[in-house]
Order: sequence, then C-alpha cells, then structure tokens
Amino acid sequence: MQTMTGKVLFLGDSVTDDGKFISFIHSYLLLNKPECQVELINAGVSSETASGLSEPSHPFPRPCVHDRVDHILAEVMPEIVVVCYGMNDGIYYPLSEERFNAYKNGMKQLINKIHRHNSKAIVVTPPPFDAQSYQGELGQADEEEFSFLRPYAQYDEVLRTYSEWIMHEMDDYADQVIDLHRELSEDIVRRRQDHPAYQSGDGIHPNLNGHWVIARLLMKEIFRVSLERFGERILTDGLKLIEFIAERDRLTHNEIKEALGHTNPHKAELLPANELEAKVADLNRQIHRYIGQHNLVESVQEWHGYQRHDYFFQGYEVIVIKPLIPLDDRRWIWRMEFFGAFDEADREMASRGWHLVYIRMSDLYGGAEAVELMSEFHEQVVAKYELSDKPVLIGFSRGGLYALHYAAKYDKKVSMIYMDAPVIDIRSWPGGKGSGKVSRREWKECKRAFHLSEQSIEEYESILESAIARIANENIPMILVAGDSDDIVPYDENGQRIVDSYRNRNATFEVILKPGIGHHPHGLNPPDEIVRFITDHAR
Repeated sequence: MQTMTGKVLFLGDSVTDDGKFISFIHSYLLLNKPECQVELINAGVSSETASGLSEPSHPFPRPCVHDRVDHILAEVMPEIVVVCYGMNDGIYYPLSEERFNAYKNGMKQLINKIHRHNSKAIVVTPPPFDAQSYQGELGQADEEEFSFLRPYAQYDEVLRTYSEWIMHEMDDYADQVIDLHRELSEDIVRRRQDHPAYQSGDGIHPNLNGHWVIARLLMKEIFRVSLERFGERILTDGLKLIEFIAERDRLTHNEIKEALGHTNPHKAELLPANELEAKVADLNRQIHRYIGQHNLVESVQEWHGYQRHDYFFQGYEVIVIKPLIPLDDRRWIWRMEFFGAFDEADREMASRGWHLVYIRMSDLYGGAEAVELMSEFHEQVVAKYELSDKPVLIGFSRGGLYALHYAAKYDKKVSMIYMDAPVIDIRSWPGGKGSGKVSRREWKECKRAFHLSEQSIEEYESILESAIARIANENIPMILVAGDSDDIVPYDENGQRIVDSYRNRNATFEVILKPGIGHHPHGLNPPDEIVRFITDHAR
C-alpha cells in the first residue's frame, strides 16, 4: 500500500455527504494499517454542484462548491482533494450544451482553485443514475421540465457524457481522474445477471454495496491497493463495525461541515462540544472492542477440497492454499497475478503436495515498489507456513513483469519460472508502442510504477535488457507458454525476448507456442507438460 500522510479532503454532493465509502476506507485502515497517519476529511454537502445550476422546481437554490471552496482549502490545507460532482449538475434534464459547458467550466475552475492552494486534485466521475432503482416517476424527452423528483428517464446518458469528458479531457488537467461511473455501472450489471430485480439504491444514491465499490475504487487508485475479499468479509461479518465507524464519521463530518460553512439551508443538528467528545470517545471504544473480539482480517475456508487461508500482509490481501499432504520439503508455487484464472496447473501441483501462494499487488506492475514488497512478503510467508526458501514463480500476462523483475533482483530466492503469455516490455503492452494494444489507464499506472514518463520511457529498454540477461545468466529454469496469434501482448515483442536470451546463453528453458491462439486462454488443458517441467526442473 502506498504510504500516505497528511490530509485528504473530500468535496462532493449528497453521496459524499453520506460518506459511507469513507467509513469503509476507515475500516480498512483501522484493521490493516493502524499506523497510517492519513486524515480523511469529509466536506461533502447535499444538493451541491460545481456548475452553479438549479432546476426551476428545486425547493432552494442548489449550493455551489465555488461559494465555499477557497475558505475550506485555506482552513484545511489538504495535501489531496478528491472531488465528485455531476449528478446534480445536469439538473436531471436531457443533455444540453449550455448545461454541459457550465459543468465543464465549473470543474475546471474548481481544479484551478485547488491547485492555487498547492493541493493535488483528484477528479472522480459522477455515479450512474439507475432508472431501474428509481421509485418515483420518470420524465420523457419531449417534456419541458425535470427535477430530482422527476428525472429524465435516460439521465444516465448525460452522466455518461460528463464522465467521458472527465476521463478524456481532464486527464491532463487534474492530477488524477477516476472513473467511478464505469465501476458502479459494471457492478450493477454484474449483480443483475444473478438478481435481475437488484436495487442499487434509490437511483441517485448508491446503497451500502455501492459505497463499498466506491471505497474499493478509491483505495485502488489513490492508495494503490487492490481489494477483493475485504469488502465481502466486512459486509457479512463486519457490518456492526461499519455501523460504529459510520456513526462516528457522521458526527465528526457534521461538525466539520457546519464549521466550514455551506449554503444548503438544511443544517445538521450538532451536539454540544462536551457531548460530541464523549460520544465519539464511546464509539471509538466500541470500535476497538469489536475489532478485538472479531477477527476480520484472517479466515480459513475450502478451495477445491483444500484449505484456503486468507490474511493481510502490509495491507495487501494474501491467499495460501495448503495441500492435503504437503511435500516433505514444503515446496510452493507463487502466483504473481490473477489467482484462480486458468489454474489447471496450480490445482495439479496442489494435488501433488505443493502449497499455492498469492498476494494481490495488482497495478504495481513489478516495479521497484512491488519487488521490495515481494521480498518482504517472501520472508514472511516462508516463516509463517514453514515453506521452502525458493518458490516457483508463475507469471500470467502482466504477472510476467512481477516474475521477471523479482527473479532478476532476487535470483537466489527463486527456484524456477513458469511464464504464460507474459508482459515483458511495457512499451508493447500497455503502452501500445509496438504492435500490442494500448490500454490507457494501465499505461499511466505502469509508467508510475517504473517512475518513467513519455519522455523517458525508452529508459525501460536498459531495465528490461538487464533483467532478462540476469535470469538467463543465472540459468533460472523457465517454461514459457504463449499463443502465436496474441495481438494484445504479442509474443515477438515480449516472450520471445526472454526465449532468445535463454537460447543464446544455453540456459534451461522450454517454450510451447499454441498455434492460432491469442492472449486467452492461458495455460494448457491438461497441464501435463507444464507440471512435468516444474517437477523436473524446480531447484
């Protein structure tokens, strides 16, 4: 997890004002990074806009963030400001250039003000309008008047347009842009595949699941930690903890919001200072008592007939699969990415007594931060589960970057490597500089992971050459499986570079090219040739 200190200020409308996503982030930090010194400050105000617009029938002029933002920034002096506006800015009407321009200008002015106060600006796209979850009447395009009480039935098209503008036009204007609209929309679609009547909230405001999706996305994009199991665990076994934290956060948020000031006529009811202090202290005691009585960070469950152990290491999710009868020398497979995907070889090795290990470091791309984290985790998991010193690394797709750069720096700690359609050259994917496909978001993250820019990206060539030469010179056995028709991560720009290096140095390797196969499916089914190579060559 990226180390952060200082203040993170949240500005937004009623979704931010509600703030349960901030409570989820607080719960994660309390359970997994209690030493973290970051302060999350919620200054969201219900009904607020960045555009200054109000629908004619709104009961009062909508608050505008520009009426208060300079004062807030001067008072709080945050390092980071996270802003999320848009839901109210279209005032629930069909798309119009006039309203769209007001939103654009309002957002640009807001970013300028944040930068003038020497804060970093992170812009989050608005959440979707979910017509299926809206319980009131919906207006049609030929009507003249709309409002939050009777929104345009296709209002989400407006929010999608606003979101696309943020992602494409604000990317170089703000310090970072985050696509919440897409993330929440995809979550709703996934849930309705199994439950067609799923209600995502009230159509405008997401439910608790939606707030977890927001928190998960912000954790990934801002704190650089990818979470999958934590939300499921906290939403089932830790709901009471979230209730305590949300109640505490509501009290402190109301105090902050009213102290900083806003133009929404509906003011929060505040407790006298001594009562507030006592109430917050009592809630903190309940929070820590609950954490002490409930283990929300470790669990044991079944996985294909084996024991699966889940826990956290330095805030990152870990999975360890224990075989029924472990090998005497406690050998293990270390999956770099995509645990559970195309895992025929993993399961076969587990059946032969190998442990399986995974730490979710998605979006660190095998850069220096990832490699050092991997080294520390390596020592910890070996000690915790009494494993052998040297694992077999499995690098699927972008997992190839982790396997390559870890083995290059810590070659004495690696038994062998199994690469599968691996990303080796980040310029090929996600950069799209060769014949590979560009992936804009991943490319930005990848450059950050390797501390490179568009201007310095060619420096990666020397990093890559050095890493490939190191693992080949050390003769770390490697099997590489890939499709010869991969147009996403082309073999000739990636896997073949390692194969050529191994061949030139007479190092131990085997390559299996699958004719006519693209990036997927990974692996072999059955995985006999992969398993044979691992059992024959693992050192």
